[in-house]
Amino acid sequence: MDKTMRKFLHDVVAEILDLEGNRVIWRNQDAPKMPNPIVALFVYSLDGQAMPDYRPSKEEGKALVYVPTDAVLEVQMFDKRGEFPVDKLENLVRTLETPDYVDLCSQNGVAFFDSEPIQDVTALLSNEQQFEPRAAVDLHFRYTEITTAHVGEIRTVNVNGKTDERALDFSVSVESE
Repeated sequence: MDKTMRKFLHDVVAEILDLEGNRVIWRNQDAPKMPNPIVALFVYSLDGQAMPDYRPSKEEGKALVYVPTDAVLEVQMFDKRGEFPVDKLENLVRTLETPDYVDLCSQNGVAFFDSEPIQDVTALLSNEQQFEPRAAVDLHFRYTEITTAHVGEIRTVNVNGKTDERALDFSVSVESE
């Protein structure tokens, strides 16, 4: 997954949850925890779903490799006291199913197609006197991973063989430009 895809996923979640961009972060960053509300994103379970499709590129000796990929985006929301993050994540899932967002995602090379049940993961804070409202949902999505392969090129082909009629012995070479 490249930076463009990560930025798109980040921005869509921030927009739907009506949060400023700095309130949606990628999990496991080295930074102090900001005050709630905050959303932590994590992509896991990347899995190629078909054989790679090799296509020519404009560079000599290279090919573009297209791999349809399934992935899971974990969205975990830490909210303010008195708020209901489960409801907000339910809205996120339902909004991703609307035609506007289906089209937007398609234009950006991603398709959300399923989600796991939303889980209320509210936790008791370390002072053991206050609860922190939390909820999490796993969103299943697909996109096409594109990489470059160095395939080299065939400059000469030698053919040797025999048929009923005659013997074959010739070479075919590509002239350098």
